[in-house]
Amino acid sequence: MHTALFAYVAARKANGIFVVRIDDTDPVRSEARWETEVLEALKYLGIDWDEGPGKGGSYEPYRQSERSEIYESAINQLKNNGFLYPCFCTEAEMNVQRAAARASGRPFTYDGRCFRLSEKEREKNIESGKDHVWRFHIDPDRLGEEVRFTDLVWGEQVFRTELIGDFVCMRGDGKPTYMLVSPLDDASMEITHIIRGADHLPNTPSQILLLKALGYDPPEFAHLPLITGLGGKKLSKRDSMSGLDDIRSHLPRALVNHLMLLGWTHPDGKEILGFDEIIESFSFERVSTSPSAHDPARLQHLEREHLGRMSPPSILSAWMDSVYSCSVQLNEEHLSTARRILEVVSDEVTSLEAVGRDVIPLVQSPDDETLRELFDRIDRDSALEVIKTILQTCGSGRLDIIEGMAKSRGKKMVYLPLRIALTGMTRGFELSRIISALTVEEVDERLNKSIEILSA
Repeated sequence: MHTALFAYVAARKANGIFVVRIDDTDPVRSEARWETEVLEALKYLGIDWDEGPGKGGSYEPYRQSERSEIYESAINQLKNNGFLYPCFCTEAEMNVQRAAARASGRPFTYDGRCFRLSEKEREKNIESGKDHVWRFHIDPDRLGEEVRFTDLVWGEQVFRTELIGDFVCMRGDGKPTYMLVSPLDDASMEITHIIRGADHLPNTPSQILLLKALGYDPPEFAHLPLITGLGGKKLSKRDSMSGLDDIRSHLPRALVNHLMLLGWTHPDGKEILGFDEIIESFSFERVSTSPSAHDPARLQHLEREHLGRMSPPSILSAWMDSVYSCSVQLNEEHLSTARRILEVVSDEVTSLEAVGRDVIPLVQSPDDETLRELFDRIDRDSALEVIKTILQTCGSGRLDIIEGMAKSRGKKMVYLPLRIALTGMTRGFELSRIISALTVEEVDERLNKSIEILSA
């Protein structure tokens, strides 16, 4: 979501087109449900795409699994032009090469031994059914001695071609790899800007050389800083917000705000930002190259601040779209009550989770079992007397009577049984706020119900 958000903001800032493409060439890592989750997560955050699944566009299809003809054509072109060769090295042999690289303290690059095989040796191995992949040959004589490009975040980048190493373009099962399909799709779809994580920066020179071999000009690149946990630790699975439910557990505008601040700063140092202001203020010059730490506490702070700027109906609507509403069945009467309660307690709501935990339970009268259990923990006779006294008082004078009784009997002796009767809880929002949010009929109904239980 982090890179998708930055790509969306950059596209909107430039009045460009934001494209969603599904990278699903690896069947082990690709399932239809994951695509659905990704698209739903984008929608939840308010990231709408101009071209892609469900929208179409000039460069359909937008699923890599449906673009095999394009890849086959490119592979044949590369083979015919002498850029691809079969590699018969086993995994064990590759591990030996990797171990040797580690021992010498140098980055691993394939040593090119299969490129040096004669055509006759290659044909013999293929005819015998020997497993093989197809590698792209990095040829300095044909592709130049160095790769230069200006990254929009990292600035000028220079790589010696001879140090890059031949990379795999097609697996043994005939499926193309990311190193082929990603740059090829970018070029064939006429993508102008590629925004992705900094972990892809080392792949960039290889992909630029592949595009050059296919006759394409490379796009512009922006590699975003990686996200870590606090203290630079690896981001935990719990905090990675990789699933749809994880994303829907947060207020969209707060999560967008938080994700943008992971690597980018507002020109004026502002922290609480809406989508429009983010887009208006965005520039790659203010994107950092240093890893950014995901701080759950800051996300909670942003959610609290954004909720404080929202109207009660907007808060309720956001909660209904969140994961917290999935297991709750509310009718229109319940929703109306929820709106009234939020009108008086919204300034105390700190998160969407809190709406479901502290507000939504108040829209209905507490169930009998809950009331019996809670009343059994206090003086039932005293509770019955307090509730009867309040029920017999006219609605407009109830708060004064409650306050007077609290002074004479003690706050706990009065407020606790009333809170249980009205909310089915022993703590929560200020009781006077709850009473003012409920109708007289709702209060009377709940008090009468408690009297029946206490009198049984």
